[in-house]
Amino acid sequence: MSDLVLSSIPIFRFGKRYTQNLESSDVVISRTRISAPRDSAERECSICAETRHNADFPLLSITANCAHPPEACFECVQTSIRTDLSTKLWTNIRCLECSEPLDYVDVQRYADEKTFARYEGLALRAVMSEAPNFRWCPSACGSGQIHMSGSDQPIVTCLHCGQRSCFVHEVAWHENMSCCEYDKLQADPENFQSQFELDNDEWERIRQQQEDADRVVAQGILAADEAEMRRKDEQERKEREQARKAAELARQVAARQKKEEEKSQATIKNTTKPCPSCGWAIEKNKGW
Repeated sequence: MSDLVLSSIPIFRFGKRYTQNLESSDVVISRTRISAPRDSAERECSICAETRHNADFPLLSITANCAHPPEACFECVQTSIRTDLSTKLWTNIRCLECSEPLDYVDVQRYADEKTFARYEGLALRAVMSEAPNFRWCPSACGSGQIHMSGSDQPIVTCLHCGQRSCFVHEVAWHENMSCCEYDKLQADPENFQSQFELDNDEWERIRQQQEDADRVVAQGILAADEAEMRRKDEQERKEREQARKAAELARQVAARQKKEEEKSQATIKNTTKPCPSCGWAIEKNKGW
């Protein structure tokens, strides 16, 4: 591949694939990979120090940026890529000999199948994350989607697990709170009250007022009922008293009549004598 020459570029700290033309101020960028030495059928790995066959080494330098032939064996290169992917950002996988960064093609060429599958997944996530209105599910189910309505309809429902999340804040959906209220909550959590809570407080206040009013009405009805019961009791008491007095009066009248009758009978007995003919009582008056 031919070299690309950039003229009149100031010299800064470049990577190892950049060289400066000694005869001018031109910077030469070369992407030519350096071949491995083939002096013998075997050689020693610079990392594990084991003597291996040339077939166990890469043919060309690990990256196009490396300024050295490949001295590490395939096994060490794969181990290094796997370790970097586990301990660093996926974009920070480097040559184990000179620390030049590996690009996608380099990782694809040298990583084992499982490591590359993981690397590819991370790369895909990164690419998808740059798409407009794309959001990852916060439940860590590994799924993501494009939410076309954006912040106009901020509730995103994961097509994979059903988790609801907020498009604006990229967290699980803040139930009973709008996005503006969620911002206020984050700014002042101690003094924050959501509209739901305010509405609930107002509802509770109205409910309490209604309950108090119902209690007053109930007390009024109870008082009226008690007054009616007292009136009926008093009426019944008066009627009973009147009946008692009437019965007492009837006894007195009957007793008086009885006494008068007895007295009358005694008077008749003492002052009269039965007629010999008809038996009727005849009063004695200077003779019969």
